[in-house]
Amino acid sequence: MDTITLAGLIRIAMPAYTIRICDGAFIDFDGERYLSDDPVFGVIAGFEINGQEADMAPGGKLTFLTPSPEAAAQLTAPGFQRSIVKIWLAEINTATMTVIGTPKLMVYGQLDRPLVKEGKGYTRVELEFVGKGERLMMINEGNWLNGTFHKRLFPGELGFDNAIGMNVTKAWGVASPPRGVSGGG
Repeated sequence: MDTITLAGLIRIAMPAYTIRICDGAFIDFDGERYLSDDPVFGVIAGFEINGQEADMAPGGKLTFLTPSPEAAAQLTAPGFQRSIVKIWLAEINTATMTVIGTPKLMVYGQLDRPLVKEGKGYTRVELEFVGKGERLMMINEGNWLNGTFHKRLFPGELGFDNAIGMNVTKAWGVASPPRGVSGGG
């Protein structure tokens, strides 16, 4: 009798490189091999998916443990924002390490915002992503507060290249909600 297990498959298609990661040893799916450890960017320490309700666009966060600070810097490069992220849940035959049937596509999204966290002996990169459908709901489609979009408006201007890990995101071209009131008497 064959043993069946569940596995997560994550594919991030960047401009010049594609990350294919699974939460097991290796899995071949759709003509591509998914490994538990990416040779350039390391391993995924965890991922969160939210917005799985019918009336919400999915989003979430992928956390990489990179092998070096240089790999973390490369992973957070402005050109990687908007890269396509796909996450599947697959049934795997453990005897043959093959996918059974068609995996369920849980996320079809885009990388949005990186956050680098360093500690003693590790560099962690958290990559937030949003569903492709969420971009359609935004009034300011195409206006992103990041280096890639900024360079489209101002070629050669490098002001946003090192602006990573900011906790407050801003949409361009729309009024911001009030941040609070402070005062005294």
